[in-house]
Amino acid sequence: MSETHSRRRFLSAALTTTAAFGSSSALFSLLSGCGAPNKPSSSMANAPTALANPALANPALADPGALIEALDATTGKPLLKLPPGFRYFSFAWQGEALHDGSTMPSSADGMGLVHYAAGKARLIRNQEIWDDRGAFAHLDRAYDLGAGAGTVTIDVDLDAGKLIQARASLSGTNANCSGGVTPWGSWLSGEEQVVADSEVLLSYAGMPMTKFQKPHGFMFEVPGWGVSSKTAQAPAASFRPIIEMGQMRHEAAAVDPQTGIVYLTEDNNPAAGFYRFIPRKPGALSEGGKLEMLGVSGTQELRKGLNARAGTKFKTHWVAIGDPTKAHSDSQRASNGCF
Repeated sequence: MSETHSRRRFLSAALTTTAAFGSSSALFSLLSGCGAPNKPSSSMANAPTALANPALANPALADPGALIEALDATTGKPLLKLPPGFRYFSFAWQGEALHDGSTMPSSADGMGLVHYAAGKARLIRNQEIWDDRGAFAHLDRAYDLGAGAGTVTIDVDLDAGKLIQARASLSGTNANCSGGVTPWGSWLSGEEQVVADSEVLLSYAGMPMTKFQKPHGFMFEVPGWGVSSKTAQAPAASFRPIIEMGQMRHEAAAVDPQTGIVYLTEDNNPAAGFYRFIPRKPGALSEGGKLEMLGVSGTQELRKGLNARAGTKFKTHWVAIGDPTKAHSDSQRASNGCF
């Protein structure tokens, strides 16, 4: 197998497991850490330059498709194994200062490439924080001052292999896990934890009162060109939840560029559904629309009894969600979702 073919196979596999990346150029910057990096030692400082042709450093390497230990150009540490000829660098570590004066939060999660030009990439990354530790960024960018999650927008120079800047673009949200890139260059960031209106500032038996001040379990749209804030540089709707996309444990989102319909998944085992959001105006999600869930004709239960195998075909239909803001399906909060 040729080296070129091996690289193509590696890229294909990597891009199927890397959320929301639209360009293989961004593969060089996959790694975003959850802790503070160690500075490179003097003996390792120049080692990343050897990554351009690892075979020179290891002539015995017989398989050009094999993964070999590669040094991170930022820290000098062997954080990943890559095919020959690949390089990488890490950036946007927890605890680092953000461009706007706040501090990089923990729990980096789903991330998307929203813009790329001339070797420079703009990424928007979720910070999946599940507790009510308080908003990590400035107050004018916070949806709920009690919630600790949000997003960070990161500009990276891929050619130079360095971070240009990172800044908070959404804060005061809850457990932002996944989402997706839109065709118009924004990032859909979904909250994976549901907090109903009745649970705001609620104290459970044996538990302290939560600091959540607003309901959660929504999808937010973060513009690629600015921040989610109340300022004139970004519309007010951009930091408000898109209520009609449902209150549930949001996971991934994908937009059909032809119709503008957004397809949604949720992380709600064992009752997760598959949804679509039909906007009133394609490309303007904040103006609302209709939420529907995929149903299988002839049955209301797919979790047991069907013994369905891969490739099994069902007749399906779409079911309108009457109340997309119904946080729980019963009074015992047994299920987090609007269905």
